[in-house]
Formats: sequence, structure tokens, C-alpha cells
Amino acid sequence: MSITRYRTSSGEPRWRVTWRLPDGRTRSKAFGTAREARAFEAEAVTARNRGVVFDPYRGDAFSVAAVYASWLATRQDVTPKVRRGFEDNWRLHVQPAFGAWPVTTVDRESIQVWVNAMGCAPRTRRWRHSLLRMILAHAVAEGLLVKNPAERTVFPPLDLAEHLYLTHEEVADLATRCGPQGDIVRILAYTGLR
Repeated sequence: MSITRYRTSSGEPRWRVTWRLPDGRTRSKAFGTAREARAFEAEAVTARNRGVVFDPYRGDAFSVAAVYASWLATRQDVTPKVRRGFEDNWRLHVQPAFGAWPVTTVDRESIQVWVNAMGCAPRTRRWRHSLLRMILAHAVAEGLLVKNPAERTVFPPLDLAEHLYLTHEEVADLATRCGPQGDIVRILAYTGLR
């Protein structure tokens, strides 16, 4: 792995990081600053030390839709109902937004804009986002991405429902109105049975 400085045809300085893949092929990537090049090199070294084949261009060949299909095929642990939920969430929300994108072009900002544009409750936003997060986590596990851009998404606060409780007088009134079933109302109200 090496960093070399060079100049473009217009005379601007650039830094090229060069590294070798396990099969012997050489790859390189250019950066506008030495700092960016060093950060990229550190990321590559860290990935190599973790035993991950580092090839930032590998993910360019895979769309988010292809990674979704691969991820769904690995999810044999879910019930048919959960699988249908994943498929519906994908078809209605994630695929229209990201399905055709190369997996390497999905970034944190794009995901945040998508989440912010959803016109639904905070819990629904989290559910829709969770599918994309799991798909991108699969891409990381497969070596298509170095890190998951969906990990640091910010959500609006959850709407916490206010709990309403009957007073003793309201329970007594309800039990009286229920006639012979009033004892059941009292048991349910005061014992917490479900």
C-alpha cells in the first residue's frame, strides 16, 4: 500500500493510494488532499487487519436491489408473516428510493433526506429504515461496503402515548353497569390480568 503525489493535466496536486488485492491485481484511488488519502489508507489497512478483502470498487457492480435479494435469501430464520412485511416494506418504500442505486453510492445524507421526507409517524420511519439498514449491513458483511451508512440516521422522537387509568369510582360505576359481569371488570381492573 502506498500514497504518491502527482499533478493533473491542469496542474492541480492529487494523491493516489495504491493497494494490491489478494489475487494480485493492483487498484488505486485518487484524492484531492493528502489527509483524505491517509484516511482512506488507514481504512484499507484496518479492513485488511480484520480479514476483510478491501476493494471499494467491488460494490459498484451491485445494486441495492441485488443486495436485498441476497440478504432476503439468507433470512431463513423469519416467519412467513415477517418475510411478507420485509417484502412489502421493500416494494413500497425502499425499492422506489434506493433499488436501482449501486450499493456504494448510498450515503448517510441520502438516507437522512429519505427518512426526513417520509410523511408518517416516527415509529413507521424507523421500521422502513430498519430494512435498508439490514440490507446495507449485509453488504458490509459481504465486503461490498466498508461501513454501513444507515447506522447514524437521526429520527424524530417517538410519540409516547399518555396512559389513561380509571379512578376507583369509574371502575365501580363500570362494574355496576356490567351487571352480572361486574366481578370480571373488578378483577381485570385491580389485578392487572391481560
